[in-house]
Amino acid sequence: MALERLIRVLRSHQEDPDRIYDIYRAAFACGSPEHDRLMESLETCDQAHQGQIRHLTGEEYANHPKIVSGGILGEYLCSTDVNELSGANVHDVPEDNLKWPYARLAGRLGSEVATIADWCNRNRFKHILDKDERDQRFLENLLLVAPITPVRIKVAEKLHNAMTPYKLGDNTWVEAEICCIQTYYLAMSKKCGGMLYNELIEAIEALKRRECLLPPIESKTG
Repeated sequence: MALERLIRVLRSHQEDPDRIYDIYRAAFACGSPEHDRLMESLETCDQAHQGQIRHLTGEEYANHPKIVSGGILGEYLCSTDVNELSGANVHDVPEDNLKWPYARLAGRLGSEVATIADWCNRNRFKHILDKDERDQRFLENLLLVAPITPVRIKVAEKLHNAMTPYKLGDNTWVEAEICCIQTYYLAMSKKCGGMLYNELIEAIEALKRRECLLPPIESKTG
């Protein structure tokens, strides 16, 4: 099972959200420009997503991009691309918080990271009124036009989404998620050299079984 190790890795990040600091520290020494950039991206993630809740899980939204960056890209795939890891932390910021447009993000983290985040921004297609067409154009743009780094981030994000669908009773959502992965994200994986391809296949099969591969951590209060 391709997902066994990934599940262990992501579970460790669920149980200890500060693990991301260990992953970054192992990649880059404290005080290095790369480490400083990563710390800035984490701070920006927390600020921009403050008060936002991830609808799939009910968790603080900032946990999701951090797991994509530190868990999937950083620990599981061993990425040491500072722009990729930083971009993953803020990949949803311009889309989810209009107070953080490209210019502000570029001023904080540099144009390379801000551009990665903008490739991931569905709002680039807001001029298209029909939602289905808007989503299709966005995904086609990622697949056919975007450079590799934002595509890698979106593939990792989609895998995390597919592993954490805690509301599996919504059959319409589940079937749409399966179709989206099969139509676009498997092709994006191939664009990235087959990155996470087998893991996506297993996630599809779990969705068909209505199985959550990464259930939430039980509360320890009381």
